[in-house]
Amino acid sequence: MKIKKNFMFTSLLASLIICNFLAFTIVNSAVTYQVDHFGYKEETREVVTWGGNQDEGSVFATTDNNGLLYVTCYSKSFGIVGEDVWVIKYATNMSVLWNVTWQTNDFARPAGILVDANGNVYVGGTIVTEFEPANYIHDAFLVKFSHNGTRLWNYTRHDPNQEDDVTSISIDYSGSVYLTGACNSTQGELFIQKYSLSGIYQDTFYYGNTAPREQIIPGGTAIDTKGNIYIAASTDNCPPGNIMDAVLIKLNSTGHHLWNTTFGDTSPADRGFDVVFSYYNIFVVGTLGTTDAAIVKFNSSGGIFWSDTWNLQTDQGIAITINKHGNPIIAGNTDYYGATEDIIMAEYLPNGTRLWNASYQGPQIDQTSDIRADGDRLYTLGRSYDVANGYQVIIIVYKDNTVTQFPSIGPYGKIFGGIIGGLIVAFALLFIAGILLTYWKKA
Repeated sequence: MKIKKNFMFTSLLASLIICNFLAFTIVNSAVTYQVDHFGYKEETREVVTWGGNQDEGSVFATTDNNGLLYVTCYSKSFGIVGEDVWVIKYATNMSVLWNVTWQTNDFARPAGILVDANGNVYVGGTIVTEFEPANYIHDAFLVKFSHNGTRLWNYTRHDPNQEDDVTSISIDYSGSVYLTGACNSTQGELFIQKYSLSGIYQDTFYYGNTAPREQIIPGGTAIDTKGNIYIAASTDNCPPGNIMDAVLIKLNSTGHHLWNTTFGDTSPADRGFDVVFSYYNIFVVGTLGTTDAAIVKFNSSGGIFWSDTWNLQTDQGIAITINKHGNPIIAGNTDYYGATEDIIMAEYLPNGTRLWNASYQGPQIDQTSDIRADGDRLYTLGRSYDVANGYQVIIIVYKDNTVTQFPSIGPYGKIFGGIIGGLIVAFALLFIAGILLTYWKKA
């Protein structure tokens, strides 16, 4: 009798737990969790610097699959002569895991950094070599490091009849690396060099009219899932009355021109600086005139959805990223807050509404060059001037400002979940009461 009694109570307890678990599961799946995003928290902002007692610059960043930050820059602080390329890897608490350099005894400046699926790091840029007194040649370089900072190889492509200045590095979904920049080739002023992940040179694409010669100043690049290449740039091939316009150029994976769309005014200073691709939409950041930072949203056919300008005083739009919410965030410079430059940031909803903006005002000169969103973090990078040390790398770290609301009022969430959950709990109680009644009658 005692064994049956213990078994009965154990069965009842198990039934109650299972029924409550089912009720919770159904309610949880029926009720919507609403997450409201309000930009980034300025009260918990963190500022990290890196460098020596000379100048650092050309600061760019990327993140790996684990959310760890990689930063590249040039530095004059630790070499014997010239400018050396550095790569710094940070932990999630922003402590330095390792830093390595590629010393060349020349003047090497990075134009970007990326990490492949295996954690290998690639840095592309321009190296300036003095081949005879007062005569210099500009060449593209690509350096590969392992996940622990070991340099695996470096490649410099030298064309004796051409000078190359790299402005960006990108990688496609098949694993090819692209260096984009400006050149003095007879085939066009914009070039794209294609490499394998092993550093094997594959091809060079050129873009730009040659007769009359088109002046092009390239900026950042982005590659979509089909391998199409988007380039933010400036061009003098623009409507009558305009001197230089910002332009978005689309090429296919073999370098064939698909379309280009210009935007700007009569100012000679219109510039497309950076571009990002997201869900068949393309966002470009740049400068219109000499005073306005600008963001423009395009569709995949080159049509403009919307644009917005930020005119504080003398402003520049420099870099752009997409966060986990699908919102573009731009970074730029302004002299609005004082006689020297400061860093500005703005986040937009996909419909063009400005959601959040912030600024960083250091004691003297602050200049941004890149911005990167990853998970709950936003990294704005550049350099900051200090009298004692010159320009040093600066990383401004923000955390996502989100609020989770439970339960949110969905179309049927609360009603459906409440009814079904209540029915399951009622059934569980009736089931238990029936077993108890049967037991006591037999007893």
